[in-house]
Parts: sequence; C-alpha cells; structure tokens
Amino acid sequence: MVQDEVARKLHKQSGKDYGPLSVLMQLFFTITLRDTIGAEHFIPKPKVTSRVIECTRRYDVDCNSLAELKRFLGIIFKQPRKKIRNNIKGSYLEPIFPEKY
Repeated sequence: MVQDEVARKLHKQSGKDYGPLSVLMQLFFTITLRDTIGAEHFIPKPKVTSRVIECTRRYDVDCNSLAELKRFLGIIFKQPRKKIRNNIKGSYLEPIFPEKY
C-alpha cells in the first residue's frame, strides 16, 4: 500500500509523472492498481488517499548492470521538460549519440 499519487506514478506509461522510478519498476514488475483506501480507515486520519498496488515480478528481464541503467535514467530524466538530446549534452552519453540523431 502506497500513497495514491505514488501508485499512479509507478503505473504511468508516459506523460508528466513518468520518470526513472516508473521505468525501473515497470522493467522488473507488472504493476496493477488495486483498491483505493480512504483516509477515514486510518487513525489518525492522513491527509492523503492510499492505494493498494500489485507488483508481479517479471522474470523475462535480466539486468546485469542495474547501476549503469540508473545512471542512464538519471541523465535522460535530469530535466524532464527538455529534449533528451539536451540532457545528454556534456554527459558520457554524448559521444554515443552524435548530434545528427
């Protein structure tokens, strides 16, 4: 169970809330949104709504270099409103993706 906003972010496929955490979670798990739990079910009442999520492990994924993947995602999502090309500039990825791409 997590905050509803976090559950939606983990499940998101694209758009504003899509980010490195969404990519990593969806790479390793199939995420299914389940029940919404209102604040009235807790003592003391939180100011947020909770959501139950189901994370089913995906065994078809083998990531030997998780640290490198995290580093890559950190670079391309560094400034999410900019184009990926601009986020790559000045990083170790720039030589790999020449300007013409």
